[in-house]
Amino acid sequence: MGLFQPSERARRKWADKAVPLLGSGTVIRSVFAGRAYARFTTPVAIALGVFIGIFVVALALGVILLPGGVALLLVMNSIRPPRLVVAADQGVALLSRSSFTGRPSKVLAQLSTAEVTASTRSGAGAVPIGPDRVTFGRREREQLHALLSQPVVPTAF
Repeated sequence: MGLFQPSERARRKWADKAVPLLGSGTVIRSVFAGRAYARFTTPVAIALGVFIGIFVVALALGVILLPGGVALLLVMNSIRPPRLVVAADQGVALLSRSSFTGRPSKVLAQLSTAEVTASTRSGAGAVPIGPDRVTFGRREREQLHALLSQPVVPTAF
């Protein structure tokens, strides 16, 4: 496990929370954490401007704003929202994650494995998955590509 890679426990928890969103019969092979491409919207610009203004005034008055770090994290999560890519037996799903709890909250796209495998082949850049381009750490991206390159073997009951 790398420095900023999610632990196996975190992956299991994400997978358990993703099953109700994908359907009860879905078999999840693995879960990968990434971030969506940067989007700088008007509400984010206003929030960032207000945050910087308050921070500068407080700093000029000699006050340090500790809760300001939480606001900055929320703005950063609005610009580059956290995403989960779920590799399942039926394909690949892109899920949004809550900024507060980190749990998967909504299915954004469901694609075939072949569509995502072709885009993970190159070594750098964001992976286009559904409506987003998702960036991963190097090791996370390699693991995703290796898993999607393996054929899915149906399980016998």
